[in-house]
Amino acid sequence: MARDPLSRQIIIAGQITDALSAGRPRARPVMEVSGPPGLLLRLAEDLTFSVSAQPDIAMPLVGDRVTLDLQVDGYQAANLQVVLTAADLQRSLLAVVLGGEPAELPQYRNLPITRNIALLPRPVALKGRVADAEDPGVPLAGATVRVTAPVPSGPVQTNALGFFSLPAVPVAAEITLRISAPNYSPSDISYRPDFNQPINQGAFALSPL
Repeated sequence: MARDPLSRQIIIAGQITDALSAGRPRARPVMEVSGPPGLLLRLAEDLTFSVSAQPDIAMPLVGDRVTLDLQVDGYQAANLQVVLTAADLQRSLLAVVLGGEPAELPQYRNLPITRNIALLPRPVALKGRVADAEDPGVPLAGATVRVTAPVPSGPVQTNALGFFSLPAVPVAAEITLRISAPNYSPSDISYRPDFNQPINQGAFALSPL
């Protein structure tokens, strides 16, 4: 008598990484899966994940949607949705002998579907002070501070004490600040935000013309 030995089929598999470093996120994700009944979510220590089903009990159908929601401390919430197609669920049978008995082993040739998830850190603020490069004790009031790369942000101006605040800098491994003030040479500065700190601090200086 033919029997079906396939008890579990991985539908979706992937890896969770930090989008900026391509390495391990700073905290362990909390994941939830929703979709057709019978799905099982597994998250390994190395942050590989899989969503599987039991074909002999409840296999997803064409058009079913599988949704993964992720929450990670220090990162923006992430959401992955996969709609299963006829090609994804194409099934064939492989004739084998198990324990001396003939069996038909179903194969889903296009499963699992690989979907990696890259987490973006939450935006951080940048606060700082702009001073005279030749006399750091002299603040530059009315200096203009803006982000020019990777995307524009700002501008803001320094107050009477030379302080400024950018409420949210672009989420990137490195940004470029352009600081200018009347009678001073403008400066383009490369700055690497620390996404472990919700508020970054910086000290900057301009040279007189």
